[in-house]
Amino acid sequence: MSNPEVSKQQALRALETTIFVLGQAIESCCIAESAPDIPKAFSIVAKHLPIVEQVFSSARNHLKSSKEETEQLKELYPVVKHVSDEGCGQLRSIENLFDTVTQDGEKMERYASAVKSGDGKKVETIMVELLTNASLVAVDPLVSQDNIETLQRALEEVKKLPPSLEEDRSAGVVLNNSGSGNQFYHGGRGNQNHCSGGFQVNGDNQNASSVCIIFQHPKGEWITTSVLNRGTPIWYRDHFHPLEPLPQSMHVYHFDESCDDSTPIRLLVGYSAYTLEPVLASADATRLDMYSDVDDLSRLELEVPSEGNLSPSEVILHHALTVPGNLRAVKHLLIEEAWEQAFADGDITVEYA
Repeated sequence: MSNPEVSKQQALRALETTIFVLGQAIESCCIAESAPDIPKAFSIVAKHLPIVEQVFSSARNHLKSSKEETEQLKELYPVVKHVSDEGCGQLRSIENLFDTVTQDGEKMERYASAVKSGDGKKVETIMVELLTNASLVAVDPLVSQDNIETLQRALEEVKKLPPSLEEDRSAGVVLNNSGSGNQFYHGGRGNQNHCSGGFQVNGDNQNASSVCIIFQHPKGEWITTSVLNRGTPIWYRDHFHPLEPLPQSMHVYHFDESCDDSTPIRLLVGYSAYTLEPVLASADATRLDMYSDVDDLSRLELEVPSEGNLSPSEVILHHALTVPGNLRAVKHLLIEEAWEQAFADGDITVEYA
């Protein structure tokens, strides 16, 4: 399915808005690397905000100056608008987190509270999302090669940052039980009840505020089974090797009429949002053109045998492909089995991506 229609003016307006928000963020998110009692992630995030502004400004200037709207350029408009719209929210979230550590008082307590109320995303996590999205705009002819490389270096540095917040600082309750038996936690008002068998329902009869259902342990032997759908690895874990022929290492599917089993046709990339059936991707090198280096599902043919073709928004991405760089690797494999190029910056060989 084609991208929704987005005009040049819509893309430009989205860019202008995000560039304005970027300017505000750069001005307000100023923290020295030697700032005491503030995680290193904040100063690194602040350091790399200007390259995001350069990428967006370069894209805006190119769109403004381009007289001819080529098909290649038109296909970038939806990408530019989407990334710009997402960027505004990401930048506001970053600013809010910076506010928590630049005020006097209990900085880390405020930061932990803000992270918890913001879906658990730390400042470096949001910055990785912002830089990853910006890389979709940082393509020729919108952005120079120098800026593209600078953006990639910034992304790599942010991804390597130590966590700005210990996991248990943003969590509500952490319980550990190193021995046998049961462990219980009751953090509210009223009684706590425990039933060691059968099932139990606890609650306030008037406007019942809590219900607890505890089932007794099953009788008989456990039955072990395996799920071969969403848990399917994208590569054969037991004998994966990037120098081996593709069908020996990856889950490869062929069209029924294909007579050459050595030629990879389709690769598993995810699951249907409707039926959870495997989604198979194929690619035409002539159609992928510049999108071969874009880290998303754009320009791939996405098919579920029982449903037909799907759009990228209808695909639940395989967990291994949510790692930045891995979708780009799959595209290179689909086009030309370019193992060396595919794994240059992806980590698709990682067992638990």
